[in-house]
Amino acid sequence: MSSAQFSNAVAATVRSPLLDSGGLLVAATIAAFSLLAFAFVAAGVRRRFWWWVAASVHVAAGVLLPFTRDLLSFFVLWEMVTLGAVGVLAFEPDARRLLRLYLPLQLLAAALLMSAFGAHYGVSGSLLLPVQGLEAGAGVALAALSIKAAVIPVHLWMTRTYTAVRPETAVVLSAVATKIGVFGMYRLISGGPTLEIAGGAVAVVGVIYALRQKQLRHFLAFHIVSQVGYMIAGVGSTVAFAGAGGLFHLANNVVYKGLLFMVVVMLISRFGHSNIYRMNGAGRSMPVLAVVAVVASASISGLPPFNGYVSKTVIEQFLSSPVAVALLRIAGVGTAISFTKFLWYCFFKRAEPRGAGREDTCDEIVGDNAHSVPARSRPAGGGVAVDGRPAAHASARRRIAIAVILSLACVVMGLAAVAIFPALPADAAVTLESFRFGLVPPAIGVLLFALAYSRLRPALERLPSATLYTRPLSTGATRLLRALQEQHSGDVRRYLGWILMGLIVIWAVVIL
Repeated sequence: MSSAQFSNAVAATVRSPLLDSGGLLVAATIAAFSLLAFAFVAAGVRRRFWWWVAASVHVAAGVLLPFTRDLLSFFVLWEMVTLGAVGVLAFEPDARRLLRLYLPLQLLAAALLMSAFGAHYGVSGSLLLPVQGLEAGAGVALAALSIKAAVIPVHLWMTRTYTAVRPETAVVLSAVATKIGVFGMYRLISGGPTLEIAGGAVAVVGVIYALRQKQLRHFLAFHIVSQVGYMIAGVGSTVAFAGAGGLFHLANNVVYKGLLFMVVVMLISRFGHSNIYRMNGAGRSMPVLAVVAVVASASISGLPPFNGYVSKTVIEQFLSSPVAVALLRIAGVGTAISFTKFLWYCFFKRAEPRGAGREDTCDEIVGDNAHSVPARSRPAGGGVAVDGRPAAHASARRRIAIAVILSLACVVMGLAAVAIFPALPADAAVTLESFRFGLVPPAIGVLLFALAYSRLRPALERLPSATLYTRPLSTGATRLLRALQEQHSGDVRRYLGWILMGLIVIWAVVIL
């Protein structure tokens, strides 16, 4: 993609933006959170200049994309989101492995999306963004958008890269790519009960696998998958209020999920490991962080008066499929169990005698390998070192301040939801009645954790891992690459030329 194409797409979007409340909400939330995320990274970690450039491109493309009016600008900015992420990953330790995990599915998504746009143009004769969804190629576009949104079973690019980068990098990345995938569904796909049910199923499966995790960032990565399910159920509905709820949940997720990643960064930096079961409530020594963690956990679990309660309630209230509603309520209880586990082991549990719980030190992860975390004495790993140096303490205070700001945002977005996003129904405001009904699902989750989690945990650990289907795919891809190497010179430029020519042929066939 040339710089001229990017400049033209940006110029077209700036000159004639599509200004609707949903796009403004998503863009403003991503922009505001990303500024705080950049400040969070800068507070404790020195990064190269080009890392900041790549991260800025990643965020800027995500902010501009909701304003696009035509498919070409949409595609260019979509690819700039990917290109920015690639640049960020290129400056991470073990960059080559990260790019191997990230790029293949992103390239596939790009090819599918371009093919879908070509099919739509062949039928409609227009490259303007469709009002009622793509007229042709919608299934292909949905596949591409599902990859970008990290929908199961094409989620591994996210769960493997976000958990292998440096912890602070995951804070920045968590706000954009998957959210743009969901927003693309809102713009390009005409929904219905099937998409609602699919979203509910993704939410349930995601939360089940999140419950299985032992490592903090893997735990949060699978909760991204689960929360994407909520968003898809909302934006995939034909009911306008459900769609508005889905977009508001997207914005809420940017805030509270980013906040949770910040909490995890500070825990890892302070204690030198990311094993949930080995925390033994050590977070009690950081009372402000504990309060922040409670706010973020309450938000994602849907407790009133926090923002997650409003968006989840609106989605469930206005979905047309009772099956989807039931699935989302199950996922809601699972989320409450998950974050009761998180708070208990990381902040509230009393420390066990030394040597207890040694069976929990295993770093085995669903479909992934364990990764190293910053050592306790390494301030570059998070800036919250406990070696007493003034710079480290100043960094910790700045990071806590940023987390407190996001915690307040979770409350404000809950209490002033309708004022922030007028597309929501007028009765979406939090009232005293909200506490009466809104506390029930989380309370069930807390009760189930207390009574059944110890029995449930062995069953969760026996769940099949992602390698059941990734290993055959990996083996097949390896054999294909070996065959190509035997037949050709291995010149990457030639292969890229073949890809480009293939896309041109697809466009020509579809359009003509």
